[in-house]
Amino acid sequence: MLLLLNPEVLEEIVNADSGAPCSPRHTKKKHFIDSVKRGLSPQNNSKQMTEAAVVTCVKLCKASTYLNIADSGNVTFVLVKSVINDLKWLLFNPSKPYSRSPPGCYELELLSDCFVSLFRIMPHSNDALKVCLNLNTNMSYHYVIVNSLLRIKQQPQLLPWWPQIELLYPRAAELRAMFTDTLNKATQGYIVHTPLRMISLSLKSKEVQSKFNKPEEMPAYRNLLLLLVKLIHADPMLMLSVS
Repeated sequence: MLLLLNPEVLEEIVNADSGAPCSPRHTKKKHFIDSVKRGLSPQNNSKQMTEAAVVTCVKLCKASTYLNIADSGNVTFVLVKSVINDLKWLLFNPSKPYSRSPPGCYELELLSDCFVSLFRIMPHSNDALKVCLNLNTNMSYHYVIVNSLLRIKQQPQLLPWWPQIELLYPRAAELRAMFTDTLNKATQGYIVHTPLRMISLSLKSKEVQSKFNKPEEMPAYRNLLLLLVKLIHADPMLMLSVS
C-alpha cells in the first residue's frame, strides 16, 4: 500500500503493462503487483496466494475511496480497474462463496470492506448488490449487505464524493423481502429457498420436518435478524421507500 503514496512510481509500474519502460529500480515492486494479479486469476491454484491477493486488493479498493472518484484517470483507479472484475468474481460468486483457511468471521468482514469500497468508488455497479440481495444465495451474503449498509449509514461522511445511502432506496422492496424471509427463518426455522409462506408447526410429516433448521443454525438467522432491525432503526427509508 506504500506504493499508493508514490504515484509516480506506481504510474510507471502500471504503464509498463502497456509496453512503457520501467526502471530496474522498480522491478521488485512490479513483480509484486504482477503476483497479486496472478493470485486473483481463475488459473491460480495456490489458495494461499489467492487469499493474500484478495486481502491486498480489498485494501487497495478501500484506500482508493479516499481519492476523488471524479479523477478517473488517477493511476490508483487504473490499477483498481485492472483487478476489480477478478476480485468480484472471487468474493461475490454465488456458486462458490469465498472462504479462507481456516474459515471464520474474518471473510465476512473482508467482504463487507469490499462492498463498502465498491459502493464508494463504483456506486452504480450492481454486481455485488444483486448477489447480496438475492434470497437464494448463501446467507453470508445477506449478512454482508446488511452489515455494509449499517457501516455506510453510521460512518461519518468524511469526503464529499462518497455517495449517500439514499442511492440504495430504490432497493427497498428487496430489503423488505430479505427482512420477511429472515424473520420467517429465525422464528420458524424454515431454511429452504422457496416462496415465503407460513408453515404450520403442527405438521408432523418428515418432508416438513426436514425443512427446519438444525439447532446450531438458528443463531445465525437470529443474528442477521437483529442486524436488520438495527438497519431499520438507523434508516427506516431503506425498507419503507417506494420507488
